[in-house]
Amino acid sequence: MDIRKLTSWEDRLAADRVIATAFLDPWDPDGAEKHRRAERGEDVAGEAMWGLYGDGGALITAIDAHRQRLVFAGRELPATELHMVGSLPEGRGRGAVRALIHEVLEDARARGELFATLIPFSFGFYRKFGFELMARHLDQRLPIDQLAGFSCDYVVRQAAGPDDAAAMRALVDRASSRHALAMLSADEDWDWHDNGEVGERDFMHRDSPTYSYLFYRNATGAVPADAESTGESAADVVPAGAAPAACLKFSFVTTPDNPFVGTMAVSSLAYETPEALRNVLGFMYRFRAKVNEVVFEEFDGIDLALLAPEHDRVKRTVGGHWMLRVLDVAGVLAAARYPAGEGVFTIHVEDGFLTENDGTYAVTFADGAAQTVERTDADPDLTVPVTTFAQLAAGAISLREALYRPDTQLAGNAELLQRVYGEVR
Repeated sequence: MDIRKLTSWEDRLAADRVIATAFLDPWDPDGAEKHRRAERGEDVAGEAMWGLYGDGGALITAIDAHRQRLVFAGRELPATELHMVGSLPEGRGRGAVRALIHEVLEDARARGELFATLIPFSFGFYRKFGFELMARHLDQRLPIDQLAGFSCDYVVRQAAGPDDAAAMRALVDRASSRHALAMLSADEDWDWHDNGEVGERDFMHRDSPTYSYLFYRNATGAVPADAESTGESAADVVPAGAAPAACLKFSFVTTPDNPFVGTMAVSSLAYETPEALRNVLGFMYRFRAKVNEVVFEEFDGIDLALLAPEHDRVKRTVGGHWMLRVLDVAGVLAAARYPAGEGVFTIHVEDGFLTENDGTYAVTFADGAAQTVERTDADPDLTVPVTTFAQLAAGAISLREALYRPDTQLAGNAELLQRVYGEVR
C-alpha cells in the first residue's frame, strides 16, 4: 500500500470519484474537473486530500480533510475534520481505511493539533479508531402556542448586512466559548447574501429560506425627531454602538401538502442573559400566523419543558452527531481547565490506535490551570480508554457517568477527580 497526500488536481479528481462511489453519490466529471483545475493543485481553504493506492497502483481509499476550529478551555485551537472518508467496495476489508486514517491523524498530531473530529455514518465503526461522541444536546419540538406566556420588549432588527452577520457570529462564538469544548462555525456560515440570508442554508432544509434577527436591550432617551411620521418610539431605537444581547436564525420549513404554514427550525440561537432568551422566545411567538411549531436543533441544554405551560407538549430527544478524537493526551491534560485550589492526580489512558498516547500521566494543577503533566510509573487513580477520556475532556459526560462505561476504573483520589470531572460542561 502507498499512502500520500494528494496535491495535483488529477489525483484530487480521482479522489473525488472514489468518495462519490463509496457513498453512492452522483459524480459529474466536468464539474469536478473544473473545480479541481481551479485549485492549481494547492490546498484550498484548509483542505487536504489523502489517498491510499493498492498494490496494483490504483487509488482505492481517499480522505478529504478540512481544517476546523474548536474552542477548548476558553482557547481557540486548530483541529482536523475528516470531512469525507471513502473506500471503493472492491478494496474493502483489507485495512485500507484504518491505515489511511492513522496516517492522517499522525500528520495532524505532528502539527501540534490536540483533536480531530468527524460526522460518522456509524458510531461503532469510528469508535474502533478512538473517536467518540463529543457532545450531547436536546433536540426539542413544541407547538408555538407554548410560547404565548413570553413577551418581547427588546429592540429587534432583522440582519441587514455583513456587519450584522459579524455581530451574530461574535455572539455565537462567545456562547460556544463557555463550554469545555465546542465547535466554532466556519466562515461560510456567516457570509452575507444579497437575498438577505446569513450563511449557508441548513443542509436538511436546503429549499427553505432562512431569517436572521438581532436583539438589543431597550433604548432610553428622547424620541427621534421624525417619530411622529414614522411611528417610531424610543424603545425602537438601537443605541449607537450597542452590541446585541441575543441573535436568532431559523428556517421556515413547509410541506408539499400545506405550503402556507409550517415549522420554525431554529439553527442558531445565542443570548447573553436569561432575560435575553425570554425576549427571543416572546419574539418567536409573533410568527404564530404562519408557524405552527418550533424545532430547536442543537439547543444548549436548557429543557424547555421547564418553561412551557404544558410540559408534556414538548417533545425532546437527545441528539449529537459529531465525534471527537484526542490526538495528544498530554497536550489535552495541559490545556484543560481545572477547579479552584490545588490538586494532584494520576490518570492512565489506553490508546491502541495512536499508541504514543498510551500511558499513565501525573497532573498537578493550581488556580484553574495545569502546572505540570508528566508520564509516571505510579499506580493510576483513574484508568480509561481514550474514547472515555475524550468525553471527560470535552465535558460530554461526568466522572459518575464514566464509571458506567466499560474499561473505566476508579482506584483512588475519588473526591478530587469528582471535582475535576464532576459535571457535564
